[in-house]
Amino acid sequence: MQYFYNMIKNSDEMLEVTLHKNVKRMCEILDKLHMEKIIIEDKLDHGNLKRVMDYSYFNARTKYDIEEESPRGHGRADIIFLPKGKNKVNGEIIIIELKVNSTAKEAINQIHQKKYYNGLKKKGYYRNILLIGINYDQKKVKYSCVIEEYNNKIKLLSTSESEAERKRSNELEIIRKNKRLRGSSSKP
Repeated sequence: MQYFYNMIKNSDEMLEVTLHKNVKRMCEILDKLHMEKIIIEDKLDHGNLKRVMDYSYFNARTKYDIEEESPRGHGRADIIFLPKGKNKVNGEIIIIELKVNSTAKEAINQIHQKKYYNGLKKKGYYRNILLIGINYDQKKVKYSCVIEEYNNKIKLLSTSESEAERKRSNELEIIRKNKRLRGSSSKP
């Protein structure tokens, strides 16, 4: 019984911190839940990352219709939370894209490239949209998160990113620069 109580409690907190765009707390919750849900011998892939998300947002189903691998725009969105019932007009839409060993910003870029948010107004959703990129770094055993909030005309309202995401993005930029420098120094 305690297992279900903890799952619901953690899930309620996860949804609350997501809606408040508290990426630091989101990453802390994901790091903790990851240790509970993923066994060391498990291959960490996209499917297992989705398992962690299902557990993290378990109780969100009371307020949202949750679609996974839903055909949207020019691809399939990993997870979309569509407000249901009386929340349909007033609730925020959440679109989550997951990455492993990449960056949360790359996940956000994919949402934009594939336009997963297209057609939401036609379906009666008029509130703001939270685009959420979540990355799991296997070497550091850490999550990083980015949230971009848009109005229903896809105008950026705010951006929040975790410290882990800033560090990961900086590290990858240094690696790219070093590769470019090595490539240009080897040319005659």
